[in-house]
Amino acid sequence: MKVGVMQPYFLPYLGYFQLIDSVDSFVFFDDVNFIKKGWINRNSILLNNEAHKFTIPLIKASQNKLINEIYLFDYLTWRNSFISKIEVSYKSAPNYSNILDLIHDILYAKHFELISDLSSSSVMKIMDYINLNRTTLKSSDLNYSSSNASGKIVSICKKMNATEYINPINGQFLYDSKEFNENNLEIKFIKMSNGISYSQNSPTFISNLSIIDVLMFNSIENVRSLIGKYEII
Repeated sequence: MKVGVMQPYFLPYLGYFQLIDSVDSFVFFDDVNFIKKGWINRNSILLNNEAHKFTIPLIKASQNKLINEIYLFDYLTWRNSFISKIEVSYKSAPNYSNILDLIHDILYAKHFELISDLSSSSVMKIMDYINLNRTTLKSSDLNYSSSNASGKIVSICKKMNATEYINPINGQFLYDSKEFNENNLEIKFIKMSNGISYSQNSPTFISNLSIIDVLMFNSIENVRSLIGKYEII
């Protein structure tokens, strides 16, 4: 069985869903330290033909706290502001109405209190919408062990009876394959194909935006095709 592990990101970019697509089971790494200025509560959308970064406000976010210990700040106000920004940014996109409904479905699912819940829920709602059927779990529910980064991943994989662990290519030099091999695990890396693009009704294509941008301008069939454009190394 193939397993992928990643911190829960809010409406992440295409590559996040490629990682999910490449595995059988995906684990939201929600009980590791929060990363400030990372992608857990931040992303970018297309606004006035440029990448516009947005941030979900948090209460006393710190790298000394676990992701699932971080609370949202004034969620209702931010939610209304974010939806308004989406309306302005994508009102002329071909799938505007359907994806705006999807965003409402994501943000109004419940009154979220923790960023880990909001971010992981956003990913799972998108998975449902594009029919990306994979098992998802939270690392905090797995009772795994170890103190170092690679040891945690190995422990999670063993808990899940995995035979392969898939990691994004930018982490290629972070892990020692020997530690995985000693635990009967094969570690591989996923790399997005070069030259991925689609029409954004914009003079210049802006890459690596939130999956919302991909959905606004592509059918579900095209989204799945774009997700499938990767290689495993």
